[in-house]
Amino acid sequence: MDLCGLAQNPKFRWQEQDPKTGLDFSLWKQHSQKVKSADECDPNALFVKSANLAGGTCFLYEVMESICVSVQFRVNEESATYGWAFAGGCFENGRIANYKWAVPGTDYSFDKLDFEVREYSQSIAENVGSWFSLTGLFGLLSTLCILGAIVLAAIVIVQHFRNKRSQGSQNSNGGNVELTGVAKGQNKHQVLAEEQ
Repeated sequence: MDLCGLAQNPKFRWQEQDPKTGLDFSLWKQHSQKVKSADECDPNALFVKSANLAGGTCFLYEVMESICVSVQFRVNEESATYGWAFAGGCFENGRIANYKWAVPGTDYSFDKLDFEVREYSQSIAENVGSWFSLTGLFGLLSTLCILGAIVLAAIVIVQHFRNKRSQGSQNSNGGNVELTGVAKGQNKHQVLAEEQ
Protein backbone atom coordinates (compact mmCIF):
# COMPACT_ATOMS: atom_id res chain seq x y z
CA MET A 1 0.00 0.00 0.00
CA ASP A 2 1.03 3.57 -0.61
CA LEU A 3 1.82 6.24 1.92
CA CYS A 4 -1.33 8.13 2.92
CA GLY A 5 -1.65 11.62 1.45
CA LEU A 6 -2.13 13.33 4.82
CA ALA A 7 0.79 11.42 6.32
CA GLN A 8 3.03 13.36 3.94
CA ASN A 9 1.54 16.71 4.90
CA PRO A 10 3.63 18.43 7.64
CA LYS A 11 0.52 20.32 8.89
CA PHE A 12 -0.98 17.06 10.24
CA ARG A 13 0.41 15.39 13.35
CA TRP A 14 0.44 11.61 13.37
CA GLN A 15 1.12 9.61 16.48
CA GLU A 16 4.03 7.16 16.37
CA GLN A 17 1.84 4.05 16.59
CA ASP A 18 -0.51 5.23 13.81
CA PRO A 19 0.10 3.49 10.47
CA LYS A 20 1.14 5.82 7.68
CA THR A 21 0.25 3.53 4.77
CA GLY A 22 -3.29 3.00 3.59
CA LEU A 23 -5.95 3.95 1.08
CA ASP A 24 -6.87 7.54 0.29
CA PHE A 25 -10.52 8.25 -0.46
CA SER A 26 -12.93 11.18 -0.17
CA LEU A 27 -16.37 11.11 1.42
CA TRP A 28 -17.62 13.34 -1.36
CA LYS A 29 -16.50 14.58 -4.79
CA GLN A 30 -17.19 17.88 -6.48
CA HIS A 31 -17.58 18.30 -10.24
CA SER A 32 -17.82 21.72 -11.89
CA GLN A 33 -18.68 22.93 -15.37
CA LYS A 34 -18.69 26.46 -16.80
CA VAL A 35 -22.03 27.31 -18.48
CA LYS A 36 -23.72 30.35 -20.03
CA SER A 37 -26.93 30.03 -17.99
CA ALA A 38 -28.55 28.01 -15.20
CA ASP A 39 -30.71 26.19 -17.79
CA GLU A 40 -27.65 24.27 -19.00
CA CYS A 41 -27.08 22.70 -15.56
CA ASP A 42 -28.10 19.21 -14.52
CA PRO A 43 -31.28 19.12 -12.35
CA ASN A 44 -29.19 17.98 -9.35
CA ALA A 45 -26.53 20.66 -9.86
CA LEU A 46 -26.15 23.96 -8.09
CA PHE A 47 -25.66 27.04 -10.28
CA VAL A 48 -23.39 29.82 -9.05
CA LYS A 49 -23.55 33.00 -11.15
CA SER A 50 -20.25 34.62 -11.99
CA ALA A 51 -19.77 38.04 -10.40
CA ASN A 52 -17.80 39.53 -13.30
CA LEU A 53 -18.73 37.58 -16.44
CA ALA A 54 -21.92 36.37 -18.04
CA GLY A 55 -22.91 32.83 -17.10
CA GLY A 56 -21.57 30.88 -14.17
CA THR A 57 -20.58 27.45 -12.90
CA CYS A 58 -22.63 24.30 -12.30
CA PHE A 59 -21.54 22.23 -9.29
CA LEU A 60 -22.45 18.55 -9.02
CA TYR A 61 -21.60 16.41 -6.01
CA GLU A 62 -21.18 12.71 -5.43
CA VAL A 63 -21.39 11.26 -1.92
CA MET A 64 -19.92 7.98 -0.79
CA GLU A 65 -22.41 5.16 -0.50
CA SER A 66 -20.16 2.24 0.47
CA ILE A 67 -16.58 0.98 0.72
CA CYS A 68 -15.44 -2.47 -0.29
CA VAL A 69 -11.90 -3.84 -0.22
CA SER A 70 -10.63 -7.29 -1.08
CA VAL A 71 -7.82 -8.93 0.85
CA GLN A 72 -5.74 -11.99 0.04
CA PHE A 73 -4.10 -14.42 2.45
CA ARG A 74 -0.38 -14.58 1.73
CA VAL A 75 2.44 -16.70 3.12
CA ASN A 76 6.00 -15.39 2.97
CA GLU A 77 8.20 -18.48 2.95
CA GLU A 78 11.43 -16.51 3.28
CA SER A 79 10.47 -14.82 6.54
CA ALA A 80 8.11 -17.63 7.70
CA THR A 81 5.27 -15.13 8.18
CA TYR A 82 1.72 -14.97 6.95
CA GLY A 83 -1.12 -12.48 6.94
CA TRP A 84 -3.71 -10.61 4.95
CA ALA A 85 -2.66 -8.20 2.23
CA PHE A 86 -4.70 -5.62 0.32
CA ALA A 87 -5.61 -6.97 -3.13
CA GLY A 88 -7.74 -4.13 -4.50
CA GLY A 89 -11.23 -2.70 -4.48
CA CYS A 90 -14.39 -4.70 -5.15
CA PHE A 91 -16.05 -2.18 -7.44
CA GLU A 92 -15.62 -1.59 -11.16
CA ASN A 93 -12.02 -0.90 -12.25
CA GLY A 94 -10.74 -1.90 -8.81
CA ARG A 95 -12.25 1.12 -7.04
CA ILE A 96 -12.64 0.86 -3.25
CA ALA A 97 -15.49 3.36 -2.94
CA ASN A 98 -18.91 3.51 -4.54
CA TYR A 99 -20.50 6.94 -4.94
CA LYS A 100 -24.02 8.17 -5.73
CA TRP A 101 -25.13 11.57 -7.00
CA ALA A 102 -26.08 13.99 -4.23
CA VAL A 103 -29.47 15.68 -4.28
CA PRO A 104 -29.42 19.39 -3.34
CA GLY A 105 -31.11 20.14 -0.02
CA THR A 106 -30.49 16.63 1.37
CA ASP A 107 -28.34 16.16 4.46
CA TYR A 108 -25.93 13.25 4.25
CA SER A 109 -24.49 11.56 7.32
CA PHE A 110 -21.55 9.19 7.09
CA ASP A 111 -22.08 7.65 10.54
CA LYS A 112 -23.41 4.37 9.16
CA LEU A 113 -21.37 3.91 6.02
CA ASP A 114 -21.40 0.38 4.54
CA PHE A 115 -17.90 -1.10 4.83
CA GLU A 116 -17.27 -4.54 3.35
CA VAL A 117 -14.15 -6.73 3.33
CA ARG A 118 -14.01 -9.66 0.92
CA GLU A 119 -11.51 -12.45 0.46
CA TYR A 120 -9.84 -12.36 -2.92
CA SER A 121 -9.40 -15.60 -4.82
CA GLN A 122 -7.75 -15.85 -8.21
CA SER A 123 -9.90 -16.57 -11.23
CA ILE A 124 -9.14 -19.35 -13.69
CA ALA A 125 -7.83 -16.79 -16.20
CA GLU A 126 -5.36 -15.43 -13.62
CA ASN A 127 -4.21 -18.93 -12.73
CA VAL A 128 -3.70 -19.80 -16.41
CA GLY A 129 -1.97 -16.48 -17.00
CA SER A 130 0.47 -17.18 -14.18
CA TRP A 131 1.67 -20.30 -16.04
CA PHE A 132 2.97 -18.07 -18.82
CA SER A 133 5.24 -16.07 -16.53
CA LEU A 134 8.89 -17.03 -16.07
CA THR A 135 8.18 -18.48 -12.63
CA GLY A 136 5.18 -20.39 -13.97
CA LEU A 137 7.28 -21.73 -16.86
CA PHE A 138 9.97 -23.05 -14.50
CA GLY A 139 7.26 -24.54 -12.29
CA LEU A 140 5.74 -26.31 -15.29
CA LEU A 141 9.13 -27.62 -16.47
CA SER A 142 10.02 -28.94 -13.02
CA THR A 143 6.63 -30.67 -12.76
CA LEU A 144 7.15 -32.29 -16.17
CA CYS A 145 10.66 -33.44 -15.18
CA ILE A 146 9.37 -35.02 -11.98
CA LEU A 147 6.55 -36.79 -13.83
CA GLY A 148 9.00 -38.00 -16.50
CA ALA A 149 11.35 -39.36 -13.82
CA ILE A 150 8.47 -41.23 -12.14
CA VAL A 151 7.34 -42.77 -15.45
CA LEU A 152 10.93 -43.74 -16.35
CA ALA A 153 11.46 -45.32 -12.92
CA ALA A 154 8.24 -47.33 -13.32
CA ILE A 155 9.38 -48.62 -16.73
CA VAL A 156 12.81 -49.63 -15.35
CA ILE A 157 11.21 -51.46 -12.41
CA VAL A 158 8.76 -53.35 -14.70
CA GLN A 159 11.60 -54.37 -17.04
CA HIS A 160 13.72 -55.53 -14.09
CA PHE A 161 10.95 -57.81 -12.79
CA ARG A 162 10.25 -59.18 -16.28
CA ASN A 163 13.94 -60.10 -16.67
CA LYS A 164 13.98 -61.76 -13.22
CA ARG A 165 10.88 -63.78 -14.08
CA SER A 166 12.29 -64.95 -17.42
CA GLN A 167 15.61 -65.92 -15.77
CA GLY A 168 13.73 -67.86 -13.08
CA SER A 169 11.77 -69.88 -15.65
CA GLN A 170 14.98 -70.75 -17.53
CA ASN A 171 16.70 -71.95 -14.35
CA SER A 172 13.78 -74.28 -13.50
CA ASN A 173 14.33 -76.09 -16.84
CA GLY A 174 17.94 -76.84 -15.94
CA GLY A 175 19.50 -73.91 -17.64
CA ASN A 176 20.31 -73.91 -21.35
CA VAL A 177 20.16 -77.71 -21.68
CA GLU A 178 17.69 -79.16 -24.09
CA LEU A 179 16.44 -82.70 -23.85
CA THR A 180 15.63 -84.08 -27.22
CA GLY A 181 14.63 -87.47 -28.36
CA VAL A 182 13.43 -88.52 -24.96
CA ALA A 183 10.23 -90.39 -25.35
CA LYS A 184 8.82 -93.48 -23.74
CA GLY A 185 11.37 -96.23 -23.91
CA GLN A 186 14.01 -94.14 -25.68
CA ASN A 187 15.87 -93.16 -22.57
CA LYS A 188 19.05 -95.05 -23.35
CA HIS A 189 22.60 -94.34 -22.47
CA GLN A 190 24.74 -93.73 -25.42
CA VAL A 191 28.42 -94.23 -25.09
CA LEU A 192 30.37 -91.17 -26.08
CA ALA A 193 33.69 -91.33 -27.81
CA GLU A 194 35.48 -90.07 -24.69
CA GLU A 195 34.13 -92.94 -22.52
CA GLN A 196 35.65 -95.62 -24.78
